[in-house]
Order: sequence, then structure tokens, then C-alpha cells
Amino acid sequence: MTRRPGQRVGVVGLVIGTLAAYAKPGDTYRFYEINPAVVRLAQQYFRFLSGAAGANVSTATGDGRLLLEREAPGEYEVLAVDAFSGDSIRVHLLSREAFVVYARHLRPGGVLALHVSNTLLNLAPVAEALAAAAAKDSRHIHATEDDALARAESDWVLVADAFPNGAPGQPRGAAAGRTPVWTDDHSHLLAALK
Repeated sequence: MTRRPGQRVGVVGLVIGTLAAYAKPGDTYRFYEINPAVVRLAQQYFRFLSGAAGANVSTATGDGRLLLEREAPGEYEVLAVDAFSGDSIRVHLLSREAFVVYARHLRPGGVLALHVSNTLLNLAPVAEALAAAAAKDSRHIHATEDDALARAESDWVLVADAFPNGAPGQPRGAAAGRTPVWTDDHSHLLAALK
């Protein structure tokens, strides 16, 4: 994906708003956060949201998927879902039905970026299986910890119509083919527990 001026970015999961640090003048960043206290803390104690000079940065409070379902298509170049790092997995954000909602909000050529870092579950194969089921290409990006860059270890799965040859990251792994596609009815989770 080539960065265009006036880029539109949607982010499900605010935390402290660090992704707003990438905003350039003329960009639009919209954050979806379920917890109003998190929005207040990000606005009161951190400057990522207010420091995006020249960018239009807004927050919407509520469940990100439900808010996206109600909104007109966002025409995002990037839609990031950063809501899986805790010990409570929001399964409805990583289901076949959620991918339909996300696709409706992406411009042609847009990228869905899923932050799948989690200490309890390997979510990369789940995201890759969903991408395959939606006839999309995916790349797994693993960033190692680097104290010099103040970077923690993290895993992202990027999903798009297609990535060019030589695109960064690992193409879909074999585990994706063995991973059931998550759906909103969650019966696949019950079957996995038996």
C-alpha cells in the first residue's frame, strides 16, 4: 500500500492513542473504544490524540464492531483492530461476520491490520484462516523486542486483496488451514473444548 495524503485510518481499541502518532496533516483518524474511562485517560494524561497537528482525530465510545455496523462505510485505507492483547479475547471482533463489517469500511486496496499479540493464545492462524475464507491475502508481521527503540515484541496480521511479491511479513502459514473459522455462534469454540 502506498501512503496517500489525507489518509483515512480507523482503529478499534484506543489504549492511550499511540497510533495517532502516525497521523500527518490532512489525515483522518477515528478511534473506537468501548471504555469511556480509557478515552478520558488518553485525553487527559497523554498527548497522542491532541498532538496530531493538522490531522482530524476523533473518538467514538462503544463497542467498535457495533459502532462500525451502524456507521456508513468509512472508506478507510487502513482499519486497525487492536483489542486482543488482554486476557479476555473479544471473539466477536475476530469472526467471519466481523470481517464482513471490516471489508465494508475499507477502500479498494485498503489494509485490515489485526494486532494479534496475546500471551495466552496464538491468534495469527485464526486471523489467517479468516482472511483465506474471505478470499484475501494475509501477511504475519512479527516485531521482536528492541530496547533501543523502546519496542515491545508484537504480532500483527495484515489482510488485503493482494500483497505484491516481496511484501514484508510471512505469507499465510500452514496452521491457518487447520484452524476453524470463527463465527458469531461460537460453536467452533465449544467443539475445540471437547
